[in-house]
Amino acid sequence: MKKRIVILCSSFPPENGAAPTRMYHLAKMLNDQGHSLTVISAMPNYPTGKIFDAYKGRFIVKEKFDNINVIRTWMIPTNSSSKTKRILSLLSYSVSLLLIAAPQIKRLNPDLLIVSSPPFVTGYLGARIARKTRTKVLLNISDLWPKSAYDLGFIGNNWFYQFLCRREQKMYASADIFSVQSLAIKTHIEQGGHRQPIFLYRNLQPNFEQARLPRAQGKR
Repeated sequence: MKKRIVILCSSFPPENGAAPTRMYHLAKMLNDQGHSLTVISAMPNYPTGKIFDAYKGRFIVKEKFDNINVIRTWMIPTNSSSKTKRILSLLSYSVSLLLIAAPQIKRLNPDLLIVSSPPFVTGYLGARIARKTRTKVLLNISDLWPKSAYDLGFIGNNWFYQFLCRREQKMYASADIFSVQSLAIKTHIEQGGHRQPIFLYRNLQPNFEQARLPRAQGKR
């Protein structure tokens, strides 16, 4: 049965890296199966921390990428180590999710919203948007956040970390189904008392012998 599906993620080709490549292959598979698919992502900026030239000065871009419908939304990107700049970037992306992505999701009225996390703000706000629009949500969890930030020493075991952990559990509670990249993530979710179905979706191993990803076409 063909469905209306929206993928909400922070990065998507022409950006490179594990996360955008994984989302591209998932989107391509669903699109090739004949589902009505749209990807909503931030303006391409990784790894430079600057919006790619073709997308500068735009609040929203609608285009086709390898025959996939893609909606790109505004944000203030950064690859700086400055906490202030990173917080500003996350705040801008949060505003973009609420003011640009959410209305687009409501307009598309999907049967299923696939939300990729991290970044945590995508997962948390995406799950909340799904609940407000009464859309079934699949949470794709590729890393444990804020646990990974704590393990790496970026954040201490303080009130803010505990606050984020509570938000994490709320995010998980909002999901109808999960896809995860490792058994460790699956175990972590189950230990939180969440009993929704969990599908193990490991990172794809792309064939680097193949041609590069196709370029976007049809911006409007």
